[in-house]
Amino acid sequence: MLAQHQQDKKLKAISDGVQALVSAQEESTAAQLASAETAIRLAASAMLDQLTIPSTIGFGSARDGLRQVRARALTWLENWEKGAKNLPNSGGVNVEKMQTILAGEGPVSQWRSFPRRLETLYRALALDSRAQVLTHAEATAQEPGRPLHYLEAEVGKDLAENAAAQQRVQSLLWELAAHPLTYKMPWSGTESMGLDRAIAALASGMSRLPDAPQLMSTSGRQVMELDRTNGGDLRLVAPTADAAGL
Repeated sequence: MLAQHQQDKKLKAISDGVQALVSAQEESTAAQLASAETAIRLAASAMLDQLTIPSTIGFGSARDGLRQVRARALTWLENWEKGAKNLPNSGGVNVEKMQTILAGEGPVSQWRSFPRRLETLYRALALDSRAQVLTHAEATAQEPGRPLHYLEAEVGKDLAENAAAQQRVQSLLWELAAHPLTYKMPWSGTESMGLDRAIAALASGMSRLPDAPQLMSTSGRQVMELDRTNGGDLRLVAPTADAAGL
């Protein structure tokens, strides 16, 4: 049998290895999102210049990577929601239990990744909505005047799902923030209070972020409004009620 110090050493090595894998995955995910954001920006510029999106931009491959990130991030959300169902109707929650919820299906130590994963989820949803609109715009430009009922239905469904997921995130954060954290050991008090403040700040910050715009009108038409900034850049503006009724 291994001595206690040998067991501890092996467990630490395993823990360090798992953490290294998690860090590598997070770096890979961040790179996928950055690549997708660049490809979407370049593709949108090509569309504004009335050009077919060049294959060298890599919009298609970036889109595939974005789908993978979005699917993974939605799994995180489902696990958080599953854990939040075990919260009491009122009163405080032990800090260890909250950390377990934030870790999802992974080791408890992964609770520290919660803010970064939350950011990844929001970016994936926002970028996916932009990519959906570009996909529809490209198809419309290639086949002007041709009805695209099936594509419009799928794009509209995906946009609605992204908007609903953002609302789910807000509801989750407010649910987590509603329960003050409690602790038993004096040395966990500082960490508990820090986590309490972090959850409240995330809930407040998420509520101020813009919702996913509904870029398909009730008649199935795409609604896009562009505004030129003082620096000359074009930015997408959320459609108004009047524009959506066109």
